[in-house]
Amino acid sequence: MHPFSEAWRMRAATVLRMAALLLALVAATGLVLAAEEPKKEGDAPKKAEEPTKAAKGDEKLAENVVAKVDEVLITRDDLNLVRRQIAMNPQVIIPNNERLVDMLIERVLWQRYFQREGLTATGAELQRAIQQIDAELRQRGASYQRLIASRGLTAEEHAGMLAFEISTRRLGERIARDVKEDEIKREFDAHPEWYDGSRILLAQIFIETADVAHDPEKVKKAKERIDKLYAELEAGKDFDTLAKDYSEGAASFRGGLQGWFTRKPTSDEDEPLMSVAWNLKVGQYTKPLQSGRGWHILKVVDREPARFTFFGAKPGVLQELVRKRLNAILDELKAKAKIEKRI
Repeated sequence: MHPFSEAWRMRAATVLRMAALLLALVAATGLVLAAEEPKKEGDAPKKAEEPTKAAKGDEKLAENVVAKVDEVLITRDDLNLVRRQIAMNPQVIIPNNERLVDMLIERVLWQRYFQREGLTATGAELQRAIQQIDAELRQRGASYQRLIASRGLTAEEHAGMLAFEISTRRLGERIARDVKEDEIKREFDAHPEWYDGSRILLAQIFIETADVAHDPEKVKKAKERIDKLYAELEAGKDFDTLAKDYSEGAASFRGGLQGWFTRKPTSDEDEPLMSVAWNLKVGQYTKPLQSGRGWHILKVVDREPARFTFFGAKPGVLQELVRKRLNAILDELKAKAKIEKRI
């Protein structure tokens, strides 16, 4: 049991959030991640683990490969499947090909890790999870089969996602159990503003440049577009309307609304943007800001003040510590693997 009060409740909630974060990777990719039995010493390699021979003997397959993780091939068919399934959700921005390939590489690495650490789901566990989902859906007049069909998934693909969810939950629980109270306190004391509950509700007008970075003329036109939209805002045009009509990305249909953000940067790239946004009052918007993804005009729609002390902030701090350890594991897996990208 965890050393501080309400430990199990807090840890369980945190782990579920972390599981959801990791599951998002697989939900986006929609790839099969059902458990395999770990290979024993002396076992013959399975056909799926002999991609190099297949690629050498099949020129068409070799041309179809977009990445290799050691001897595991990732093909253009995998990439196209990912893209189709992400497109099923109009609220999600489809990443560029390079990011999609990175996600697929990470999927392979996590799958191996789960198998090695004994974290994979058994067939019986998957069946119970599916039955539970189906029972809950039928109470609302739906069914498991209709759910996966609506998401563009096969039963096998969705079973893989569930297997990954189970593995992720187990890993999150294992990591959370090892986190000590003094670690949580040190993290909180280092960045109390990240965890005090203060947050801002952001909307944005976004013009993407990542996919056209190789074309100077298109990059120039993107800058002209964002400058024109900023000029229209300054002239009194409605932010929501401009976002719906001209912004790129999944949030455009809801007036560019992005959701709530704390002071903790979501990435190093976002830190300069968020720093500017946090200095705005409700209703104010930024000048055009550039990131590696494109051009942004951010607007603060609402804000909430700090409301947590250390005790109230513990779940968020624990979540961050779990996230850091997950990233450290992934970095180590990448460092040890022979990764080759061909896109």
